[in-house]
Amino acid sequence: MSVIAVDINKEILKELTAACDQILIIYKLGKTDLIDSIEWTYKDNAWILVANNYFKWVDSGRRPRVKKVPVEALIKWIKKKNIRPRPGQTINSLAFAIQNSIYKIGIKAKKFIDPMIGASLDIISEYISEDLSVQISDQIATDLTVTIGNK
Repeated sequence: MSVIAVDINKEILKELTAACDQILIIYKLGKTDLIDSIEWTYKDNAWILVANNYFKWVDSGRRPRVKKVPVEALIKWIKKKNIRPRPGQTINSLAFAIQNSIYKIGIKAKKFIDPMIGASLDIISEYISEDLSVQISDQIATDLTVTIGNK
């Protein structure tokens, strides 16, 4: 009996990452740090999607009137994005204003994870089925050759 194994190579991982990047662009997240953080790996028979830790929060959004976003995180974000406060405003006061706005209004969910998972499953299924069909047909051809050669 022969063993058939699927080879997970860098091409499929690149294709998965590219598909996820395209979905992020569709959901208007293409110019964010999130798109740069997306990377697929395969380890111990598991598909692993590596992304920034706020990945799930962008997908689910933030309801109004829940726990406030930490001001320190907002200050870091403001500095990273090089956002300048209005005249007479400090970075701290800008961060507090953003914090209060998020607290009062919330953040709208982007809901991109389900389409990303769906596209990824389609790619993985197609790749595996193509790989397995080639291996199975090669094995059948080998078995037929051996069987015919033994007659």
